[in-house]
Amino acid sequence: MATAGSEAARDEPVPYHPKRLVESFAKEGMVCALYEPVANFATDCNSDLFKLCERADVVILDWDLFQEDGRNILPLIQNLVDQSQNSVPHRSSLCVIYTTRPDLARVASAIYDHLQQKALTVQDVHDRTTLVAGATRIIVLGKPNVPGRPEEQKSLEVLEENLAERVIDEFARMHSGILPSYALYGMASVRHNSKKILDKFHSDQDGPFLLHRALLLEKEDAFEQLPELIAEEVLAVMLDNQLDSAEASKVARDACAKLNLSNVTWPAIDGKKQDEREKIARTYLGGGLEAAKSQHKVAVKDMQYPARLHASMGCDQTFADKKLAALFSLRTNYFESDSPALGFGTVVRWRTGDNLAFKYGLCLMPVCDSVRLKSGDNSRTSFPFWELKTSNDGGTTRGIVVPIENGYLELFASGKPRDMLWIDRFAPATSGMVLAKQDGNSKTFYFIGDAIPRLEWVAQLKPSHAQRVAHDIGHSFSRVGVLEAEWLRLKTEGKS
Repeated sequence: MATAGSEAARDEPVPYHPKRLVESFAKEGMVCALYEPVANFATDCNSDLFKLCERADVVILDWDLFQEDGRNILPLIQNLVDQSQNSVPHRSSLCVIYTTRPDLARVASAIYDHLQQKALTVQDVHDRTTLVAGATRIIVLGKPNVPGRPEEQKSLEVLEENLAERVIDEFARMHSGILPSYALYGMASVRHNSKKILDKFHSDQDGPFLLHRALLLEKEDAFEQLPELIAEEVLAVMLDNQLDSAEASKVARDACAKLNLSNVTWPAIDGKKQDEREKIARTYLGGGLEAAKSQHKVAVKDMQYPARLHASMGCDQTFADKKLAALFSLRTNYFESDSPALGFGTVVRWRTGDNLAFKYGLCLMPVCDSVRLKSGDNSRTSFPFWELKTSNDGGTTRGIVVPIENGYLELFASGKPRDMLWIDRFAPATSGMVLAKQDGNSKTFYFIGDAIPRLEWVAQLKPSHAQRVAHDIGHSFSRVGVLEAEWLRLKTEGKS
């Protein structure tokens, strides 16, 4: 982003009205905390100002503070972006620059150049005044009634009493779309009902909980049950605040109208023009096959239409379909610096030679048997694994999608125990679990086994998905072999 030319000298300062700012947010039901630092204020990660800004969802900074033309603000922006990119990647924030400078694009350019000089990546730039740097969105807004401001930047001028409404709109743009909007809706419903949730976990239950823990302590710790217990209450709040079917249908139809389906190839109906195909596809996505049939009198015979629709949405470039599939089945590793533990549902991979392709496996060790393991004295614990296939051979199987270096990989759990089941032994840590070791400063973790010295951690299945695979595998062990007429067996299997 090139730096714009010099600006004309500033005119008289625009009046500042703190009361109007606070009131604009109060009308929206939001708390606005005003903080005016002293001259030459500190902006490092240990400063009071940084700690205040770090915790906020939205930070509004006055570019003209102490007439420094942003020179005292740039280090703070730099540290906030650095923190969001490198230390707290899962926290998103909006940083609004509010200024009397006539050329708002020049302000955004100064921020861009400063971040580049500090080796901080800016992934995207919108309209020369909005920057996306990791989990931080930075937008430059102008105080009104400033002489010399270009006409095309007038839409970025905001009155103090309207600032809250504009900030909310900008924050919403950060999370536009069905899934991010619904995630915000769900989190808001939890926050709204936080008192009800907390009331379910009262301090008078501490005694019974400690007794419950004492009864379990030899085989597990009751503290490990609390996250699931609390999560169930949070889930109950979200379920009780779901959209009704009519509203959900309207959301789906509105979203379909905005989808880019210019390259859609399904349904490939003879005699239908491209715009007609797009209309049919949008009807199908908004209301299912019955809606498409009732409105357009189409029949679907091509079983590849999911893949065709994914391709028309650009999923071959964004991997959005794979990301969604992984979201359904994998547990997110929010604390990426923590060493994963080996247990039920852990997906691993390994090589049997220097240049051979990776093989993949799923750990089948029951949860209760993978904790409180004996450590030290050369102790080893055996863990069972099931080898996963990287392609479906056409039989009945369970699919898993996992992230890898250059995208995502589909894995399938099928086969016979004699071919797919294997066991390795590991040394538990002092914590009583088998923990992965980190490969230097990278995000790669691996387990050290007796048979396979480097078993890389790939992902962790959600318990229900791991249980489904284990259930299918359990059936393969319970097959009954009987003697029967071969012609009859073939007929019952549809082969004759």
